[in-house]
Amino acid sequence: MEKKNYTVKDWPNGERPRERLVEHGVDYLTDAELLGIILVKGYQGKTSVEVAKDLLSETKSLRKLDSLSYPEMSSVKGIGLAKFAQIKAALEIGKRLLRETNLPKKKIHNAADLASYYGPCMRDLKKEKFKAILLDVKYGEGAFMKTAEDAEELATAMVNIGKSLNRNTSAAITLNGEPLGYAIGNALELKEVIEILKGEGPEDLRELCLELGSRMLMLGNIEPDVKKGREKLEEILQNGTALAKLREMAVLQGGDPSVIDNPELFNISPLTHEVKATKEGHVYGLNAEKVGISSLLTGAGRHTKADNLDYGAGIILKKKMGDYVKVGDVLATLYSSDESKFEKAEEELQSAYNIQNEKPEKSSIIHKII
Repeated sequence: MEKKNYTVKDWPNGERPRERLVEHGVDYLTDAELLGIILVKGYQGKTSVEVAKDLLSETKSLRKLDSLSYPEMSSVKGIGLAKFAQIKAALEIGKRLLRETNLPKKKIHNAADLASYYGPCMRDLKKEKFKAILLDVKYGEGAFMKTAEDAEELATAMVNIGKSLNRNTSAAITLNGEPLGYAIGNALELKEVIEILKGEGPEDLRELCLELGSRMLMLGNIEPDVKKGREKLEEILQNGTALAKLREMAVLQGGDPSVIDNPELFNISPLTHEVKATKEGHVYGLNAEKVGISSLLTGAGRHTKADNLDYGAGIILKKKMGDYVKVGDVLATLYSSDESKFEKAEEELQSAYNIQNEKPEKSSIIHKII
């Protein structure tokens, strides 16, 4: 005898989910009944509501349901490609509705606003996903790509890849001829970062951070354009929000936030050595790659993975491109816990400085935006 295909239509009118929803509202329905309405029908021997119950018994929650892939969800009998798509579409509509409800035409002012806006669509992700991508493609003596043309070719290819994956993608081609800022080395750079987050610090590093940050806010649809993005970033630098976020991050990672308010607490290597100019003139060039090698020789970097880092070692530059120097003027100060490292580090750093009579024309850090 053929088995009867028992459906929701065979239920009494007062028990059918769609009819109950219309008469009493969504609050009267269980999760399984709501999911059953989305599924529309089950398979021979089970109604859509019963299939929904089977699915929920596997996931234990609607949030878990949202994270399932097609192979995972289709392992439950009665769920095929069409029903998987129906469920995913319904869940996505719910997330978009929540975003509209949380921030209807409202600007994002802080991390809590950002979390409430993006949280519903990100909290159950199994891995990191990119919604918007801003690439900083560098060229120059301190970069992998030595010319602007090569950097532009790479940047264009990367942007095209991002766009082919339906990601809002852009690239900034930036010059890395001389080091950004004045500090090179772990603790020394952190002190400089704190200055930037206080709205101070070296102009070149600060400018690049503001420019890239404002473009990221625009790409992420947080601000309508670069100008508004920059205004927002300058505001949080001035009102202390940026520095407060660094403190919060330090605490969450088990760090000591007191060093942020008291940078002198950083453990800087105790030994110093001044590197002085041997020629008079303008700093015409400062090779970032050689400066990096010099910093490594102080102990701030590794030759091999097995090498120990001296976190307080590195370099503080005193003169950069365009500066005029006389013989004996201090070009930079080296920091290390091992005095024997200074000789080779100084030799490498001296070779990084190109001092000429002519004053160079400084190029813009940002060459092009793609």
